[in-house]
This record gives sequence, structure tokens and C-alpha cells, in this order.
Amino acid sequence: MNIVRSQKKLKDTANIEDEPFVERYSKQAEGCLLSDFSGLEVSISLDLVAIALSMAEIYRGVVFE
Repeated sequence: MNIVRSQKKLKDTANIEDEPFVERYSKQAEGCLLSDFSGLEVSISLDLVAIALSMAEIYRGVVFE
């Protein structure tokens, strides 16, 4: 579930799918930048909150068939 309180203040958002895949939208001066992440071995940097999340951490406990 994505909750957006104010689109003017939106800096980063991510959509999580049913497989190890995340789309991250980052607000840039020239518009939004879309970044795709797939696989459990990569990490996603969320600059607004100064953290990096590993895909393995996001999907911990999820079994893919």
C-alpha cells in the first residue's frame, strides 16, 4: 500500500510487486526519475530518509515459487 499525503512534498516512493522487484520514483529538478531494482542481492538507497534497504531485507520471509 502506498500512502501519499502531499504530492508537492513527495520525494521518494516505491512500489513492491509479487516477485523480488521494486520501482522507486525519485523527485528530481527535471521531473521524476524511475529506478527499477530486481533480485535479492541489490540494495535501494532512500536519500530522503538517509537509509539503504537490501532487497533481501524487504523480502525477508517471502518464499518465491
